[in-house]
Order: sequence, then structure tokens, then C-alpha cells
Amino acid sequence: MLFGWFDLITYLTIISIFLGFKNIRFMISFGVLMYVVLFVILLPAISVSIELHRIEVTYGPWYESLEVMYTLFRFPMYWITGLFILGLYIRRWHYQDLKKSGKE
Repeated sequence: MLFGWFDLITYLTIISIFLGFKNIRFMISFGVLMYVVLFVILLPAISVSIELHRIEVTYGPWYESLEVMYTLFRFPMYWITGLFILGLYIRRWHYQDLKKSGKE
């Protein structure tokens, strides 16, 4: 499975926070730092540890298989998702600037 339950819950939570946050100026400074820490380091590491624990509970001690190997692809998956969400955020911020200037 490409996305685990932790990944889906995380994506839904972060996207709902992104869509619900109204103070764009605060999110520019804080949001970029938050996204870098979350999507580059923290969330992939948590996701990998949860997935490896699931494999250990299901199949016993770790063994070489595709299930263990694909957990390494969680890091690039989170990086791509983080870039996508950051792109949505920048697009929303740019649209609000255009809306304020009347060039909509």
C-alpha cells in the first residue's frame, strides 16, 4: 500500500489546516519553517517507524522484502507532497494579493 493510515490522516490534517488558516502573512514566515521540518524530517521518520512496526507485527522479525524496501520511498513521497502543498499555499497567497490589488 502506497499510503498508510498514518499518511492519510496526516495529509488530511495538514491540508485542512492549510485551507482553514486565514492569516497569510504569519504563515509565510512560520509556515515555510513548519513545512520544512515536518515534510523533510519528522513526518517521514514517524511514518517509516509505524510501517516497520506494522511489518514486524504482521510477519515477525524484519526480513528482506519489498514491504521493507518501499518504506524508504516514504521520504521522497513526503518531499513531493510537501512541495505540492507549499505550491498550493503560494498560489493561494498570490491570488489573495491579486484580489487585494484589484487585478483579479
